[in-house]
Amino acid sequence: MQWLSEIYGSTSDQARLVTTLIAAVIAIVVVFINQGCNSRRARKEKLIEKLEELYSLVLNLQELHSAIHAAFMSTEGFPKKEMSPAEAESNEFFKKVDEMHFDIMRKCDKVHMLSGLYFPEAQAETVNAKQSFIEISLLYGESESISEYLEDYKDYKKDLDESLSNILKVLSSKIDSTMH
Repeated sequence: MQWLSEIYGSTSDQARLVTTLIAAVIAIVVVFINQGCNSRRARKEKLIEKLEELYSLVLNLQELHSAIHAAFMSTEGFPKKEMSPAEAESNEFFKKVDEMHFDIMRKCDKVHMLSGLYFPEAQAETVNAKQSFIEISLLYGESESISEYLEDYKDYKKDLDESLSNILKVLSSKIDSTMH
């Protein structure tokens, strides 16, 4: 410590030391504040990106479901029960519908994964939506006619719409809170 008093013996040297120390402390504080702001901004941008992705996926799920329902309503789709499994498997219509179902299930899984990672409050609704999609697809395979399908479809469609609507509400509220 004696060498310090020898180097900074005069009051002007001590004043320079204090000024230098204060400047260094201020610089360090500014770096930490800047780092905190940058990390918050990066997190906010990532959340917005994931919100947009989830929102787009949910809207795409709704479109796919409408396309499948429209396909079911076509006359070539009923009754599936009267076809043998080999006929149904080789039928181009059912191949197309199966592809759409697999696409829906993959997208449901992705929505569930993203909501679990970024928006856990929407996760329960993603499970409900996927279950509704599964029930609707099973209903199609079990229905004897279009009228039977439509009768049971209404309840499942209501549950599905409610789940997807709730997911969109959660995402919308997250968008609002993230933007402010």
